[in-house]
Amino acid sequence: MQVNRGLLEVDIVTNGRPWALYVVHLKSRLDSAGDPQSATQREGEARAIRDIVRQEQPIAQGALVAVVGDFNDARDAAPLKRFTELDGKPLLAISPDADSHGETWTSNYGRADEYDRSDYILFSPGLAALEKKPGGIEDIPESLIGSDHRLVWADLTFPK
Repeated sequence: MQVNRGLLEVDIVTNGRPWALYVVHLKSRLDSAGDPQSATQREGEARAIRDIVRQEQPIAQGALVAVVGDFNDARDAAPLKRFTELDGKPLLAISPDADSHGETWTSNYGRADEYDRSDYILFSPGLAALEKKPGGIEDIPESLIGSDHRLVWADLTFPK
């Protein structure tokens, strides 16, 4: 499966510890009614990206990896499951992000007045252990200026 919207990989060293950040943007759901294959395409993109990450990063051996971005689906949908489990075993964990009110929506589809969560931060076990506290979803009034998505963030601590 080709990843149509691309995949960004950034290799980082923090306090002497290498880790990898992958940024994704899977196929949109907005045209699903006119494109019944969009859900299949999203799952295929997720599988292809997961395989690239697994090929480049030995997660089972403790590689520090984050996969972040717009997955364009719910947390229990097939595209997210391609990242969170493999052969019935955990792979990456979804960071438990929420805003200051405890709400977890990250995107707003104004025409339908719908709010949902499609943006996630996923961590390998080793990187999840470095999350200082649960991350957040920005909810200041300006957070929807320029985008229909809210910023999702994490606070990591790398010991020296």
